[in-house]
Amino acid sequence: DGRYFNTVCLAAPSGEIVARYRKTHLWEYIDGAWASRGDKPAVVDTEFGRVGLGVCYDIHRLSDLYAGSDLWAMLYSVAWYGHPTDGPTERWFRQDLPTTYLGKGALRCYVIAANWSTDREYKWDGAGYSSVYDASGERLAFLDSKIGDEILYKDLR
Repeated sequence: DGRYFNTVCLAAPSGEIVARYRKTHLWEYIDGAWASRGDKPAVVDTEFGRVGLGVCYDIHRLSDLYAGSDLWAMLYSVAWYGHPTDGPTERWFRQDLPTTYLGKGALRCYVIAANWSTDREYKWDGAGYSSVYDASGERLAFLDSKIGDEILYKDLR
């Protein structure tokens, strides 16, 4: 129908796409220029537990969108853009995200927050600091860098 969506997909080990989530809470500054709004959550039952998908600015509504879903984990794709009024990227992942949006009646599941990275230093702030949180919002693991192609591993079993 000619519409575009900011979408994240989950693939099974076989390569089959098992879930497709379209961002529901658009950041009008960027997404509003090209993306249509999604309208439903994406939930997949895995061997570890029920997994939900989320995209960046959706964090403001994910706990409501997934209420009653009994999630084991949220796979949260982030493209954070830090700036003086909202704070730097490192503070977002260390403090703002866990204290405002995780645990304590909000998202009460593991949250795997994967942010973008860059190949060199830029004048803008936004890359790095991907993190894993437990159901209370405690940060269990994180990458303390903005540049490079590191992969964050954390055993959640």
